[in-house]
Amino acid sequence: MLKQILSVAIVLQFISCQKNDVEKLESDLTFKNGLVITQFIEDGENEIEEVNDYVFTFLDKGEGNAVKNNTTTKGTYKVFKDDGKTELSISFAKNPELSELSDVWYYVSSENNLITFDEENDLLVFKKR
Repeated sequence: MLKQILSVAIVLQFISCQKNDVEKLESDLTFKNGLVITQFIEDGENEIEEVNDYVFTFLDKGEGNAVKNNTTTKGTYKVFKDDGKTELSISFAKNPELSELSDVWYYVSSENNLITFDEENDLLVFKKR
């Protein structure tokens, strides 16, 4: 009986940790002053010039905005767990400059006001403003 109780406790702890990763990332992304991209590598190429002047705000309910020169591009995002990894799906489909950014990114870390993602050999780093 004790073995079964411990097994249930371990499973509940695992589920709790997964949920906490998602909640922490959502909290970091919805930083009220917005985020800027400090590194953006796509297919081995530095693409920072494509996104350099944008300020990103991620809102509740999966809505996001990318603002450049007082022009706003609306987008969507979702933070979720898949195969044990915390992931960010981002889409700003109506803006060709942001097409390379629209992807599913794997969460790496959130520290020192930087939120880091990767996807195979690609790298995306947001910085809190």
